[in-house]
Amino acid sequence: MKITSSVLMANFINWTVSIDCGQQLGVYQGQIISVDGEKQTLTLKNSFRNGMLCDTKDITIKATDIVDICLIADPTNAPEVPKVVKAQRDEAKAKPAPVATNGMSSSKSSCYSSQTTPPANNHIKRCTSQQQHQFRRSRSSKSWSDSGGQDERPPTVSHPSTKTSVIVEQTSSPEKRSTQIDVSDNQDDKHFDFETNLALFDKQAIYAEIESAIGNGENHLHNHSNYHHPSIRQQTQKYRCDQMILGNNDPPVYEQIILPRTTTKVYTTDEGLVIPCLTYDLRQLLFSTAEQFGYTLERQIEAMGSCCMEMCLHLLGGSHRMSLNNSHQRPVVVVLAYFEVQGAYAICCARLLATRNVQVYLYMPDGLQQTSLAYKELQLFKTTQGILTNNVNNLPHAPVDLLLNGLDSTNDQLLFAKIWYRDLVSYSNRLQANIIGIDPPMDGGAIGCKWSLLPVLPLHMSKNVGSLYLCDLGFGRQIFEKCQIQYKSPFTKSFIPLHDKQ
Repeated sequence: MKITSSVLMANFINWTVSIDCGQQLGVYQGQIISVDGEKQTLTLKNSFRNGMLCDTKDITIKATDIVDICLIADPTNAPEVPKVVKAQRDEAKAKPAPVATNGMSSSKSSCYSSQTTPPANNHIKRCTSQQQHQFRRSRSSKSWSDSGGQDERPPTVSHPSTKTSVIVEQTSSPEKRSTQIDVSDNQDDKHFDFETNLALFDKQAIYAEIESAIGNGENHLHNHSNYHHPSIRQQTQKYRCDQMILGNNDPPVYEQIILPRTTTKVYTTDEGLVIPCLTYDLRQLLFSTAEQFGYTLERQIEAMGSCCMEMCLHLLGGSHRMSLNNSHQRPVVVVLAYFEVQGAYAICCARLLATRNVQVYLYMPDGLQQTSLAYKELQLFKTTQGILTNNVNNLPHAPVDLLLNGLDSTNDQLLFAKIWYRDLVSYSNRLQANIIGIDPPMDGGAIGCKWSLLPVLPLHMSKNVGSLYLCDLGFGRQIFEKCQIQYKSPFTKSFIPLHDKQ
């Protein structure tokens, strides 16, 4: 930039301007006091550099260094910069002025301080032992002009761990004197020292006094009710949010089922109840005793089928999956059944699922006799809209939500020798659907199951049967007592999961 005429520029004397001198020199603000056309210079008073008040009284800027210049205020609106900021001083020592940082390392630091009767020209220079503190003006020249020249400072950034040296220079006195005072930036912040206060408290002595009072039979624990120690024997019992505080507070008994002979294998429920495993002979005795008390096979099949149906609906998505809004995507379930009681369980479950608008495919091989347990259940299934077939090719290939396996049984170990059984094993492997085994044998079967549902009490099952679930058939306690089994029902719903304790 070039100054063409000093006479023309003289019209801008006392104007408040903002001059951009590039990245190296920065931006200057101040009032124009003189313009020299020959030397191509411009002089400012009350000047700021990058928002910070300059230490020198006047600043002279060359025209060649000026990139841009902006007029901020005319002389009538340009206020006078205060020379001294009044600060309250304590009688014992002077408090430092607030410190504000702008993150620039190239600027000098400055602030103002005064005594009760401040001298004419007092300057306070602050220097830290760790780093140079930066002092920044609370606003730019424009905001300073608009606010009427009042000194408004932004929130300060304090450094509590930095010791500061304050040097007060009094230039008005004939003999220049300097006084150095060590202050701390956080002298106004009085924090409570918890660690020091805690060290003054002798906890062991208090604990010893309380325990000795308990040992001597003295009842003055109320004097130390605010102190607790894990070794104190008299502690307040705490209760869970779901625990009955008005009932019996005896510890829970987890072994509520005791067999006449100790078993080597047990399972546990979600609540931690111990479920022992029956032997095959004891299980047969239990079911035959139930029939003697009136729990016929039809009742047992209906209870097992209903429980299996509820588990299937739970795995299919519950009532939301069966709602009217999802009628366009009815779940598909394939049921494989045989002539044994496991097949009757599966057919009963298939019938109950079909009555709840589930698309059911039931496979039953040829040769079913009228005296078989599954015959009556099959006749009931035919009253539904379920699909019955004896051909593997008629079963759906995809997508299938669940597959119920009612083929494998302890009474028939020769199923794998039959061609249709091997075809069903290949079909289940290709289907890649979740498989539920209904009362499978202890070693599992050729069809791998993800879940297995067992009635009343489990047998010693292998790992091939997947996750175990126990079904409640509703047997009364007298049936178990007849078999010399101490029994208390662990069921909170129709089926519960079992976990291997070992």
